[in-house]
Amino acid sequence: MPFPLVLQRSFSSQLKTISSPSKRTVEIEASTLIREDHSVRHVSTALFDVLPTELKVEIFLYCLPVLPTFHPDEAPVALTRVCRSWNSLVLSTPRLWSSFSISIEGAGAAAAARDIQLMDNVKRWLDRSNPYPLHIRLTHIAQPHLRDNESHRSGQILSLLITHVHRWKHVEFFIPSGTSYVLLRLGAHQLPALKSLSLRTYGSFGSLGLLQFPLYRIPWSQISAVTLQLEQTLMSIEHCLHILGQAGGLQECSLNVNCTTPKCDTPLYPVVLPSLKTLGLTLRRGAMVNLVHFLAAVESPNLQELHIGWFVPTAQSPTTNFHDLLPFFTRFSHSLSQLTIAYLPLSTQQLHAILYQLPNITHLTLKYPLDDPSQDPITDEFFSAGTFTTPSTEATAESPTEFLLPRLKHCNLECHGAGYTSAALVAFLRSRTCQNYDIDPSTVLHRMSVMKSFRILSMKVILDAVQALNTQWRVEGKNISIDTLTVR
Repeated sequence: MPFPLVLQRSFSSQLKTISSPSKRTVEIEASTLIREDHSVRHVSTALFDVLPTELKVEIFLYCLPVLPTFHPDEAPVALTRVCRSWNSLVLSTPRLWSSFSISIEGAGAAAAARDIQLMDNVKRWLDRSNPYPLHIRLTHIAQPHLRDNESHRSGQILSLLITHVHRWKHVEFFIPSGTSYVLLRLGAHQLPALKSLSLRTYGSFGSLGLLQFPLYRIPWSQISAVTLQLEQTLMSIEHCLHILGQAGGLQECSLNVNCTTPKCDTPLYPVVLPSLKTLGLTLRRGAMVNLVHFLAAVESPNLQELHIGWFVPTAQSPTTNFHDLLPFFTRFSHSLSQLTIAYLPLSTQQLHAILYQLPNITHLTLKYPLDDPSQDPITDEFFSAGTFTTPSTEATAESPTEFLLPRLKHCNLECHGAGYTSAALVAFLRSRTCQNYDIDPSTVLHRMSVMKSFRILSMKVILDAVQALNTQWRVEGKNISIDTLTVR
């Protein structure tokens, strides 16, 4: 119901007098004064009190951050201090206390005192939110030299949260691997409400058992989003496909994968994920041929975002036939709009072959080593292929691949910089950010997008002329950043 109608119905009987149009005020009861410019000087709390309880709760929900902390000046805690009626309503509404973020910070004696207060807050919010499903984020970033001694801090919080595991709906854990032993307490069929799981660990201690025991107890069939980024414990391709095969309703997925498998010559059993929109793969071991087999086994016709990070040492990464990799990208030529490729060993020609298959890309991120020109595919050829030029008479709407990435709006590049010249970069930027084309609707340029943001970081020294253009573009309000990394 529109909010104004609610107010109109609630307050219509309270109107006492309405002055003539020439007068400057309207009176509503004795306690309300509204100026001609509609600014409210004072509104009685009774006006809020007449609203239905369900509407009051909805209004309070709009006051909440995405994930509240325990700060006293932040909703919902701040709402309890307004008046007695608000205090009573807020404390008796579990939904207002069912989402919260826990951050474990600091070290030493001061941190111990904060941890005690933090435990009290977590207990209080868990009690007030009962029996409503929970959305929890637990973040514990320990100093490297203290990780083994600090894991108990997040361990005691996690132990407390597990007592309410049946209410977990959306959980995000960024914790030391030494804390993950607490998850071994999870029993079968204890997660009936779980919809999304994000588990990121760092450090090596204790993470092996995490893979051996609790993951198979996750009710994957009801999961819509999963992030498993375990720093020292990598899941095999078979393990990943086994999980994906049970998660038919998955929409977002990010995995840390070991691309070694004894079955690299045998096609893997296909996994169909019709609802998958986002796929992120971080690969740290193995061969690219196994990545090809993994990608070939995943069928996700509606994929919109793909993020691939290749962190395999070159000596462990024997090459594969690039033509075996290309069909995977071809399958998403119409659906894929966001692409991230980090350190995947590709030549400029191979990168072009992939990008030409993806004309609907609007967000592109390419990252390559800043210290190794031999692994840098960002060249003059790359920028020239994406530079808009005046179309020839043959370039019509029937030839949509004349330009690379015609709908690109946001571009983020990191590379060494030895492969491109400043002239090619500037020509690319000028053509992609210009909005003054007098375009014939029958040509390909009519279907090109103006780039909204561009960033490049390289080792290349920025020429004075390029720096002047960079400054000019910023003055014009264009979100363009050309930066260099200087090693001293």
